[in-house]
Amino acid sequence: AQEYVYAQFYIIRDDEIGNRFADALCERAKAGKTVRLLYDEVGCLGLSSDYLKRLRVAGVEARAFNTRQGWTNRFQINFRNHRKLLVVDGTRTIVGGFNIGDEYAGKLSWASHWRDTAIAAAGPVARKVQAVFAADYYWATRRDLPEAHWGTPNEEDEDTDKGAETQLCPPKGLAALCATGPADEFSRATMMFAAAAAEAEERLWISTPYLVPDEISINALTMARARGVDVRLLIPEKADHWLVKLAGYYYEEMFEALGISVCRYPGGFLHQKCVLVDDDLALIGSTNLDNRSLYLNFELMLAVAEPKMVEQVAEMLKRDFSAVSAESRSSARLLSWYVRIGTVIARLFSPVL
Repeated sequence: AQEYVYAQFYIIRDDEIGNRFADALCERAKAGKTVRLLYDEVGCLGLSSDYLKRLRVAGVEARAFNTRQGWTNRFQINFRNHRKLLVVDGTRTIVGGFNIGDEYAGKLSWASHWRDTAIAAAGPVARKVQAVFAADYYWATRRDLPEAHWGTPNEEDEDTDKGAETQLCPPKGLAALCATGPADEFSRATMMFAAAAAEAEERLWISTPYLVPDEISINALTMARARGVDVRLLIPEKADHWLVKLAGYYYEEMFEALGISVCRYPGGFLHQKCVLVDDDLALIGSTNLDNRSLYLNFELMLAVAEPKMVEQVAEMLKRDFSAVSAESRSSARLLSWYVRIGTVIARLFSPVL
């Protein structure tokens, strides 16, 4: 970063990786660059005040995205900002499912491997991501970003660091953002999944850590499968939220009855949010295929239509699916009676999962 850094995450932890992240932000702030950090207030309930104080003393502006503003909202836990993004100088960006914590180094007792994906991009799309950050920043602070560049990146921008840009994002193609949230007039997150399903002609592969879809998404996937599309869902075998996992068993069995393959990833915890449409389109970001992401959270997905990048995503998902054993494909039908009862009860909570 030569001028400014914007970072936004749902969870930030005061651990080894969290402190390496803090070191990087503090170093840039002490070098005279503008550094702004947004974190979700509920997602970061466990973040220590000393961590935030260290950032602020170094010159980092760290602010909470707080939907509990006002007396009437003091007990509000919904409408979380679940976006994860980084913008550097308005020319480079990273969007994905990553939070900041040691779980990504496999340092959890229940998950020795944490599977996730993010995408790096350079060029005009970085300023689209910057605009999403600007809107969230204004909501949290009622302030603008005076240092931000908003014009279309020109040749001078591209010449600033061609080597880094080439290494970061070698292919050139079309990209678009899908920023969604509870303030949408229509559920754009649901529309995103439905549109992807409607466009698919050969394959529609979706990787999501939580499987609690709404009726529109279910119908869209079912219609795609009825047209002969190879519809596959990849979900984790291990769970970080048991109620969500139990509800997921219900939908897993329902999808399998419709001819839609549901595979459980065995290699640790799968936190990846990814959609692949044929050989034409890949979407990577923070949106899960669950009601909380579809209706209650602020989310962000980056869609890319660039053949080499889409091919990379396809190969990545092939590796993920290849790790799935035959036994895990039929796990929903082999549950014990008491787990099946829990699954029915958990499904009652689907609208808020």
